[in-house]
Amino acid sequence: MAAEKCVSVEFREVGKTYESISGKVEAVDEVSLSVQGGEFVSIIGPSGCGKSTLLLMAAGLIKASRGKIFVDGNPVEKPVRNVGFVFQDHLLLEWRTVKKNLLLPVEMGKNRKISDERIDKLIQMVGLSGFENRYPMELSGGMQQRVALCRALITDPNLLLMDEPLGALDALTRQQVRYELEKLWLERTCTTLFVTHDIEESILLADRVVVMSERPSKVMEVVNIDLPRPRVFSKGIETEFDKYKIHIRNIFERIGVLGSKAHAR
Repeated sequence: MAAEKCVSVEFREVGKTYESISGKVEAVDEVSLSVQGGEFVSIIGPSGCGKSTLLLMAAGLIKASRGKIFVDGNPVEKPVRNVGFVFQDHLLLEWRTVKKNLLLPVEMGKNRKISDERIDKLIQMVGLSGFENRYPMELSGGMQQRVALCRALITDPNLLLMDEPLGALDALTRQQVRYELEKLWLERTCTTLFVTHDIEESILLADRVVVMSERPSKVMEVVNIDLPRPRVFSKGIETEFDKYKIHIRNIFERIGVLGSKAHAR
């Protein structure tokens, strides 16, 4: 996808309060953030700080309690069209083959036709050629998540939202799927918001890393990542990567999420 087809996303003093049996829960507090079309932005923060809530609000799946969200300059007041969403769990339908799972968003859309050539290209890009007619139970966890990534991209979305899509994978599989994810993104360069708990992962994938505080979350800092793509390590890149990693860790230590202050609470 060409960058000019991508959409911008803007959060203006957005807050979210959930009502629960035991009372109100302030999840997000006055978050302001602008994401340019074609940008890959990682959102990192402690558990329960509202990262997933930001994605759901951007997609129009839940409403903000305060503030405004704009996608491509339009206020988000209902579910946004042409959005790809990848969750931590692959959420594949066990009774459908890989190919049939990929076609699910197409079947749910209106007047959309996807060529077999397009499907085959996506499957080939993530190393799943030959598995088109297999069922999810016949695939490894990493393969299942690759299918979920392809399914989110099958309709050429203007906006890709990913909520810890690699969190359930083992370390080696996670690294391999991350490579596949960057390759897919470089091929299509759609605007992407990527939620993670992993500092290294946030740096390796993103153009910018948004560092969030604990709940109710605020943006503590936005870190620009100036590393060449694809993110293959060399001695020089490792040095720069370490600088970003230390900087983000220092932010978390300063607010008491990491280090001695975190243990003392």
